[in-house]
Amino acid sequence: MDKATGKIGPDHPFFELIEEAYRVFESPKPTETGVCVKCCMDGKIEADFFTPPIRDMPLHYIQDWYHGAYDPEGVPKAVWEYLLPRILELLAGGEDLWITAFWEGDLRTEAFNFYTSRVV
Repeated sequence: MDKATGKIGPDHPFFELIEEAYRVFESPKPTETGVCVKCCMDGKIEADFFTPPIRDMPLHYIQDWYHGAYDPEGVPKAVWEYLLPRILELLAGGEDLWITAFWEGDLRTEAFNFYTSRVV
């Protein structure tokens, strides 16, 4: 997997499956993220969220979206259908969607240790 882009290559065991997911779930870009607006997501990411093509959506965009609060009824189908292939690709590549991109170095470690010491 390319760590800079989160893309898996043709030699990855799930490459064909992920390509099929992109084909099967190909859909128009949604007009909204399906999570709370101007609250949970970084404002710059939220404003730019659907600008990159889905295959090029940065990992930190998905991580930021993943942590957004959503309606108890669930994320709209148009949103998860659009994002699902990219999420599958990132997971197949071993990426962690739970860790947020803006946590760096010691802060990331400290937050993770705090969380796991109380939950795990």
